This record gives sequence, structure tokens and C-alpha cells, in this order.
Amino acid sequence: MTHSRALPSCFPNAARLAWASAACVLALILLGTLITTYRVGMVDPIWPTEPWFLLGVNWQEPKPGYFIEHIHRVFGYLAGLFILSTALLAWLSRS
Repeated sequence: MTHSRALPSCFPNAARLAWASAACVLALILLGTLITTYRVGMVDPIWPTEPWFLLGVNWQEPKPGYFIEHIHRVFGYLAGLFILSTALLAWLSRS
């Protein structure tokens, strides 16, 4: 006897969303290792900032660690959104 645990047809992209969440978390971990390796954590004196903070930043910033740290933060926001979306989709698929 086999049990199929397929999602209902109204959630065809649930597996893609879960894989996107995992990929974003992996990128977050890899960026975190860069921050640790280059010791550039907390190089931004203005913190906390919004996720869209990099759009208004002067790109002539002399330190590359500044951008590594902020891109890590953006991936943190994205990973959180993907994980929350995956959880919400899983919750909605149960009902």
C-alpha cells in the first residue's frame, strides 16, 4: 500500500518554493563564512537599516566588507521571507 503525499493542485510550486528557501539559506551561510573569514562583521556604523538601504548608498564606499555585510543582511531578509512563505503555504495546504 503506497501513500501519496502530493500537494493539492492549487499549490503546484510548493516544492520550488521550498528549494528556493533552501538555496537562499545556503547562500546566507556562505556569505556568513565570507564575513567571518574577512572579519568584516559590523563594519557599518549605521545599523539596523532597512532591506532597501543599499539602493540609496554611495557606491564609492572604500571597503568591500561593507557590501559583503549588507548583501548578507539582504539574503537574511530574503531567507526569512522564503521560509515564512513556505510555512504559510504548507499550513494552507493542510486545510
